[in-house]
Amino acid sequence: RKESEDALALTLAVGSILEENGVDVYYTRTTDIYESPYQKAQEGNEVGGDYFVSIHRNSSPYPNQYSGVESLVYNRYGAAARMAYNINAGLEQVGFVNLGVNERPNLVVLNSTNMPAVLVEMKGQGFDILWIGDSGDLYFLMFPNDDDAFVRQALEVGQSLRVFHRKDERVNPASDFDCTAENGEVTITDYTGTREHVLIPSEIGGFPVTMLADKAFYEKHVTTVVVPDSVTEIGEACFSGDNYLVSLTLPDGLAELPPIALESCYSLMDFELPKGLKTIGAGALQAIFYLTHLTIPAGVTDIEQMNFLMMHGLEEVSVAEGSTSFTYDAENGLLMTADKARLLHCFFHLAPQKEIILPEGMKTIDPFAFHYDVTVEKIVLPEGTETIGLLAFGICPKLTEIVIPQSVTAIGTVEGQAGSGSITSFAQNVLVTPEGSPAWDWAQKTGVTVKAPETNE
Repeated sequence: RKESEDALALTLAVGSILEENGVDVYYTRTTDIYESPYQKAQEGNEVGGDYFVSIHRNSSPYPNQYSGVESLVYNRYGAAARMAYNINAGLEQVGFVNLGVNERPNLVVLNSTNMPAVLVEMKGQGFDILWIGDSGDLYFLMFPNDDDAFVRQALEVGQSLRVFHRKDERVNPASDFDCTAENGEVTITDYTGTREHVLIPSEIGGFPVTMLADKAFYEKHVTTVVVPDSVTEIGEACFSGDNYLVSLTLPDGLAELPPIALESCYSLMDFELPKGLKTIGAGALQAIFYLTHLTIPAGVTDIEQMNFLMMHGLEEVSVAEGSTSFTYDAENGLLMTADKARLLHCFFHLAPQKEIILPEGMKTIDPFAFHYDVTVEKIVLPEGTETIGLLAFGICPKLTEIVIPQSVTAIGTVEGQAGSGSITSFAQNVLVTPEGSPAWDWAQKTGVTVKAPETNE
């Protein structure tokens, strides 16, 4: 058998499952004929589908050199990426090694389609593989190692795709949630279901679902959560610690992202802050390793401390046009308040610098602002700076000179917490400050290396 025959068989089986669940499916081919990638893309555009999925089965000339499932997308965020991650997660459940989601913007079926598009490469695992030559072409022959393998794969791909068809028609049942009702509104207090893809209902028992309580999804093993527009409030640590969460959709009407709401959602990649957001609570965005794009909505007026730590997967950071509260200095990777009086974070990996001179008017350096900056060697704080947060210069191995003015009086602090701690991690992190200044006295007490600035005589 040829790859084209097996891929077609799997495609038809997946399509059948989708059709049985009320999804309209259009096939670019239903027989073993060749169509160019451009033809396939054009057919999808003419039909006006919501999603485009191309299923392939790849190998190499050497048996079992590659095995598993890899999904290709134009870029790794948005609906296409969310769909790709769900497909991979579904096939992983039936034994495929998850080879990840990768960007291939040069592929015609990904860059010439008008809808979210995914190309799924299923690479041999669970099959005996053989290559043969036929008129100069190589074909992939696969023989399932057990009778149920093909059916399981079709079901998993079908289920993964089905999540994206008219999401309001496939919400989780009320039995998947613990909840309370008060004054005609429902609060979900815990997710008790087993589905990895969670579409929260907008109503339970005839009443609107308006709130997700503290820790409602804390440390759950779900990969996709879609929160309905009826929800206007979520609680602290609502999704914290869900290391499996890849895609999260929050309603644009949500005004506050409370403290540690998404802390340690390591795998989260498909996520955008709600357009109506006004407040980002302390530590709400922290240790989200794989998020690649972050835009601060224009309406956000308050971002509390302890955000953006350990988010080194970010490839782009921006502040939405029209914001009067925050600004982003892309040249130096600095996220600041619009008046440049407060430095929230330095995204050093986006703009590595050996020397950073902070702007005049700076008053506050947030905790962990330069944490893990492995490139910076010198940081200069302007006169008028008053506060340096906890471990603002922590884990900066090359940082040998931190110029601190006389005006700094609060050192090693965290807003809302009593006491103080260090601002550096290594002996080579030397403070340069006038002798007798508050920073000098602090260094003398804590054992941090300090020296007076050189003077020109």
